[in-house]
Amino acid sequence: MSLTRRELLAGAAQLAAAAAVQPADGLLPATRDFAIPSGQTYLNNAFIHPIPVVAAQAVSRYIETRTFSRERWSGDELAAKVRAQFARLINAKPAEISLVESTSRGENLVVTPECAWPLGVHEQDAATVCRMFYNLTPEQRARVLARRK
Repeated sequence: MSLTRRELLAGAAQLAAAAAVQPADGLLPATRDFAIPSGQTYLNNAFIHPIPVVAAQAVSRYIETRTFSRERWSGDELAAKVRAQFARLINAKPAEISLVESTSRGENLVVTPECAWPLGVHEQDAATVCRMFYNLTPEQRARVLARRK
């Protein structure tokens, strides 16, 4: 087997690049960068592979910022400021404004017997029926309610 000068230089460049990305201690694989239990080996990386510890920590921080809880929002200064500004914009009281993490969550909070009829508010399709009801104009809603009586 013969080796050309181009293949030799390409191999040398790859070796230099690999040396540049080695961990400070010079050991590969960089087992300290992954939370892999001792004695475990990942053989099928096409299916599942370990996540670096720093990436897992970043995902945890992101999820923490996206987690919604009433306790977190209820006393938050920014939330109070946003509520007050939005209330002023729509001529409402800040206490009448609710912060929710998504429109779907907000829609599910306003499922009432009035809009869910003939379904009960806890039935599976009640939110869908309410979504359709709330998409009607006020005049259409009034006609629907009048027919139900």
